[in-house]
Amino acid sequence: MAVHPSRVYSTDSYTRSIPVVFKPQSGWKNIPPTHLPALEETIPIAPGAGDVPFHLLLIASEEKGYDRVLLSPQKDAGKAVAHLGVHDWSGMITAQFNGPNKKCPAAFRLKLMELSADGEKFKL
Repeated sequence: MAVHPSRVYSTDSYTRSIPVVFKPQSGWKNIPPTHLPALEETIPIAPGAGDVPFHLLLIASEEKGYDRVLLSPQKDAGKAVAHLGVHDWSGMITAQFNGPNKKCPAAFRLKLMELSADGEKFKL
């Protein structure tokens, strides 16, 4: 059963998309090796009435430019729940969301559809 319709998080504008604007990372722990400065953004995952923030971290695992995004409930790459390259799907990710009367667990998946080497184009 779906508790919220699908969403797009992007640097481009799409119908019902959530805008993403990456900035230099600040306060992250356990950042993996990266050939470019890591960039961050926070996105809301929002079933029902309660947005739950998750943090994105762009890294350049190779010298060709940004090629991976990490998704974490905290600014700690060691606690990332997804490490995605372009066209990769995450596994099922669970979180506690605010329901009408109580917190309730729900699961979601993400797919990285686009990531340019300069980090300017991103679509999740």
